[in-house]
Amino acid sequence: MSKYKISESKTRIALEDEDRITFISTSTPNGGATFTTFINPKFPIKENPIKFLATAPLGLLRLNAPLHYNGQELTHLFYGTHGGLPLWLKIGITAAIRGMWFIFLGIALYGLFAKIFTRDARWFLLAFFIVYYNIMHALFTHAEARYILTMLPLYFLFFAEGFRRMMSKTIEG
Repeated sequence: MSKYKISESKTRIALEDEDRITFISTSTPNGGATFTTFINPKFPIKENPIKFLATAPLGLLRLNAPLHYNGQELTHLFYGTHGGLPLWLKIGITAAIRGMWFIFLGIALYGLFAKIFTRDARWFLLAFFIVYYNIMHALFTHAEARYILTMLPLYFLFFAEGFRRMMSKTIEG
């Protein structure tokens, strides 16, 4: 016997277990299916906080994943499309874009820490806002990458500062 409670309608199926509800929608424009998972309101975080704290680092990685033009994570780039491309090429393209994105995030973090150590309250406030936003969304939401869109201007600001500092050290040194 399955541990899931199953509910069906014309366009979606709901799978419910003790801590999550997953909706599978079959009415997407490209004929595929979408999966959406929510925390079951019957399972409060207070009863098992370690489970939600342990998944926060993964949520942080998912939250800061690169996006494609639809505002979805890059992992959905080849979902149901480009059937003629070999799997190794799809994986290579995705890995290359993700690698460039993590280099971007690394330079932005370098700029963020460089500005924090200048002890200017305005920069500290912006950095605090970014860190707070990431922690709250990694802990208390399902950390979709589209949630970070409001923070991207600040990421670009700190990237520019980090890149400027790296170039000035390269030219001087």
